[in-house]
Amino acid sequence: MIKNRKRARYMVSVACLLLAITACKKDIDAVIPGNGEALKINYIANSDVLRHYKIGGIGIFVDTIPHLNTGNFPFFDLTSAPQKLEYPNFFSTVSGLLYANYLSGQHRFKYNYMIPDSLSGSFGSKPDKMLIDTALILEKDAGSLLYLIDGPIATENDTPTFKIMVIPANRALKLDSTQVAITISHQSPDTEKISCSRITSNGELSRENLPQDLAYGQSTPYLIFAVKDASNGILGLRIYSKSNGKELINTGIPANGEHAYVLAISGFQNEQHRLLPLKLNSDHTVQYDKATIFPNLRASTRQIW
Repeated sequence: MIKNRKRARYMVSVACLLLAITACKKDIDAVIPGNGEALKINYIANSDVLRHYKIGGIGIFVDTIPHLNTGNFPFFDLTSAPQKLEYPNFFSTVSGLLYANYLSGQHRFKYNYMIPDSLSGSFGSKPDKMLIDTALILEKDAGSLLYLIDGPIATENDTPTFKIMVIPANRALKLDSTQVAITISHQSPDTEKISCSRITSNGELSRENLPQDLAYGQSTPYLIFAVKDASNGILGLRIYSKSNGKELINTGIPANGEHAYVLAISGFQNEQHRLLPLKLNSDHTVQYDKATIFPNLRASTRQIW
């Protein structure tokens, strides 16, 4: 009788334990971030200040691991020649941009200036300065270009500042062979608001469908133009100062049907003096020096599909 009671209590205990395990398991079922929907990121450094760095690089730390094993963590190598200012790296044999894959949702991005260890020569041993710390919610499936650009400074004795601009590679935008799309991105920290016009096929200037009040840190939505409006295969564009109407840049994009482009207005209108890292001291502190960046306001074109 006693044995039967003990056996009964044992069976009840096992049953309770199994129920508890089952309940716990039910409570902690894993939830896939973003419902398992992928997003793609192409990291670009479009900074004139970084082009003057002689040591170190920029490590980009994200609060999630890459999806589908897309490689190492993003890193801009500022010591290589030429500098590696894009991740994943672009290869001329690949038609289009390369992307790192993540799961959709909000993510935190930290950009650190990384100084190489004086003994091993490897990067990553000494995070010297946080450049960017921001949280972003990015579109699923579409792909996004994260531009690291120069920021404004108050005085010449301030260390450089930087800003992140997000430009969606919006493949949901349907273009046919008669259309070309462009987004204009204002990335020059010492340039006032800009206005734009384009050259029509008959040689006249038109402001239709173009920004007239675009400030630093802003990008337009995708603007769609007809291929037939181009001249000699180029959609000519003029960039002006909003305040005085002075022409700043004479540029254009290829009028290739079914393609989209980013036109980035970057560089500086005026001579800049910035404190830049010169070398790593024996005590692992950083020695800075003042560098001169000469005026170089320009437009660069990037095909995104």
